[in-house]
Amino acid sequence: MLRSVGVSASKKQWKNVEGWEQILDDPAIPIWMKPLLVTHREIWEHLEIERGHLDSMVKAELSQWPEAEIVLEMPGFGPVVSLGVLSHIDDPHRFSRSGQVASYAGLVPVSRDSAESIKHGGITRQGNAILRHLMVQAAWSALRSKKLTLGLRKWAGRLIFKRVPQVAAVALAHRLLVLAHRLWRNGETYNPAFQRQQAI
Repeated sequence: MLRSVGVSASKKQWKNVEGWEQILDDPAIPIWMKPLLVTHREIWEHLEIERGHLDSMVKAELSQWPEAEIVLEMPGFGPVVSLGVLSHIDDPHRFSRSGQVASYAGLVPVSRDSAESIKHGGITRQGNAILRHLMVQAAWSALRSKKLTLGLRKWAGRLIFKRVPQVAAVALAHRLLVLAHRLWRNGETYNPAFQRQQAI
C-alpha cells in the first residue's frame, strides 16, 4: 500500500514505534489509507507474537532429541526442518540403507523400463509428503548457505545450468536427506569442508 503512494519504509521503521509514527505522519499517505495501515500492522504484531510462541515450542521439542545437534548442522536445516526430519524418521535404524529414506519421502525418480532401456523421469511424489516438502524447502535454503560443501555446490550448479533450478532443488533435497540420515545413524557430524579436505 505504501508503495502505491510513493512512500517507502524500512524494516526498522516498520518494527519501531517511533519509526511507524513517522510513516503515518507522511503527508503523501491519504487519510483513508491510515486506518488500513494501522490494522495491517496490528495483524503483523499479533502474528509475530504467535510465531515467537511456535518457535519456542519447536525449540523445546528439539531439546528432547539428543540427535538434534547432528541434524541442525546440515545446510538448510533450521529448527522446523530438523524437527520434521527427526520426528518423521524417528529411528534411523529402521532403514537399512540411507537411500530408502529418500524413497520414503518420495524423492526418488520414476523409472520406466522397456525391453531396450531404462528411463528415469520426475520424482514419484509418493510417500511422506510433509517430509518431502520440508526437504525441498531445506534445499532452497542450502543453495544459499555457506555450509554447503564445495562438491555439492558445484554439482547443484551444473544441474541448474543443464536443467532448471527446481530440478536442482529436488535433487539436492534427495542428497541432503540421504546424508542427514547417514550421519544421524552413524553418530557423525556434518563437515562443510569435507570436499576441500578430499582434494588436498
